[in-house]
Amino acid sequence: MAPPNLVRTVALLHPNGHSNEGERAMDVGTIIAIVVVAIVVIALLALVGRRQKAQKTEQRRVAATEHREEARVRGARATRAEAEAEERTARAKREQALAEEQAATAHKERRFARAKEEKAAELDPDGARNGDREGTHSRR
Repeated sequence: MAPPNLVRTVALLHPNGHSNEGERAMDVGTIIAIVVVAIVVIALLALVGRRQKAQKTEQRRVAATEHREEARVRGARATRAEAEAEERTARAKREQALAEEQAATAHKERRFARAKEEKAAELDPDGARNGDREGTHSRR
């Protein structure tokens, strides 16, 4: 019987005379290299993804800050416009009240003037003159 090492050597030889062990070792080394490269690529992709996510988050923060600032400015404008509108409303109410008061005073004065005119007509011993009476009626 052949020595065990010789049987093993013969079994490992290919028909072209090369051993299978070197190729297996190369295949394992290649697989290890591919796995290492894949891990590095995955790590790089994860790192790039995190950076992009961080940039996007920062951009959103900046946009949110800009929106808050614009909202603050617009809120201040709205508050100022409301105050101006309330002031105008109050002024208009005062003017309306004054106009109503003046109209009431004018109406009261007109009634007083008519009453005095009628009283004068009653008291006038000469009677009412046509010119005065017609002028009074046309003014009513």
